[in-house]
Amino acid sequence: NYNQKIHPLKNFRPTGMIWYQGESNTQSLERTTEYRNLLHCMADSWRRQFDDPEMPLIIVQLAGYGKKRSFDQGLWSYLRDSQRIAAAEDENIHMISAIDVGEEQDIHPQDKKVVGRRLAACAFNKVYDFAEIVPFGPEILKCSALADGRIKLDFAAHGKIKLLENTHQNIYIASEDGEFSAAAAVVVDGESLIVTPSKAGKAVEVRYAWADFPGCTIFNDSNYPASSFRMFVED
Repeated sequence: NYNQKIHPLKNFRPTGMIWYQGESNTQSLERTTEYRNLLHCMADSWRRQFDDPEMPLIIVQLAGYGKKRSFDQGLWSYLRDSQRIAAAEDENIHMISAIDVGEEQDIHPQDKKVVGRRLAACAFNKVYDFAEIVPFGPEILKCSALADGRIKLDFAAHGKIKLLENTHQNIYIASEDGEFSAAAAVVVDGESLIVTPSKAGKAVEVRYAWADFPGCTIFNDSNYPASSFRMFVED
């Protein structure tokens, strides 16, 4: 009788959980946006099951897939943003990004070592309290308009921000008409980036690495990539 046997998870108490999934939730915009709440529900369910309300969950932001582009409205970007926001909303959900580790024709990229090393670094820092180990790449915090028309992007860099060549071509800015255009220039200012729009007028939204398989050009000095993001511009 199964009910008389000891359940294999009865005495199992994990120190944390790792979750790498999301590709199947990119089938519609609705599914990508609901993913944020599903992550919270899953984390809460596991925490109740293991009687640990603060159990850490480390998630992997989806790798690139398909043809490389600087900007498109593919649904993978919306799913990645749901992952990013869920991690920002729960201090015990942490996200490492695999956005730069992708393949055009393989939805499950073969370079698992990079993902494994990033997960290990995050676990050492966030679960086992090794503060000297960098957990992940730069995290976007805020997007604000400057008086001269430029835009300031504030990050928690977890080190120093490092820009690769042509970073401005992966940052897109929407004006009030809803049209996006690539930035004209971007420079590092401490843990912030100062972005110059290519079009005059009020900027309302900024998106970075917004494509199914984008160019990734914002890193920290530990060579961990920044997440893709969309942020509304604050006055």
